[in-house]
Amino acid sequence: MANTSCGITGGLDLSCETLKASKGGLKQRVFVGNYGELDPATPFVYNVAGYVTAINFAGGVGYGGLYEFVGVRNQNQSNVNAVRLESGNANFPQSVTISVHDTTPAQKAVLEELAYADVFAIVETSGGQFVLLGADLGLGLESAEKASGTSPADSSARTVVLSGDQTSIEKVVLDTDYATTVAYLESLLA
Repeated sequence: MANTSCGITGGLDLSCETLKASKGGLKQRVFVGNYGELDPATPFVYNVAGYVTAINFAGGVGYGGLYEFVGVRNQNQSNVNAVRLESGNANFPQSVTISVHDTTPAQKAVLEELAYADVFAIVETSGGQFVLLGADLGLGLESAEKASGTSPADSSARTVVLSGDQTSIEKVVLDTDYATTVAYLESLLA
């Protein structure tokens, strides 16, 4: 009988750099792009270390670039899991939760569009990393709940959850260093 088990090719180390980059929490800003606007042949460019160094959009009619969603401080979060399925395949569910305020008709229209869109998201962690979610198959709107609260001191922010199953774990966007990565992502803003 043939051996069909798959093996690992390395381990995980614990260093000062790993600890610094692993701080919990997300910053307020989340970059969101339309998955369908990515170049289907090479949507993301990876360097030899495995970092995403460029995002390739197909361009043409309707190209918007990245859109910025600014969330409520200490309310955004992302989740990634690795699941082994009964079939033996692996699945990597990914989600991002953004707590936003939508008070104008234009802001509400964006949320309505989001209900039908397939997107990808880039979140900035408190450790200064930019994490790409939805790179393989995109993310879709799971929910966009808004509650009024019961007193003027309560939050009335809308909690937007984007989620989707992926074929690989989340990616890290890094173009040389932190400042260059920020400048690159901001250059892609619509």
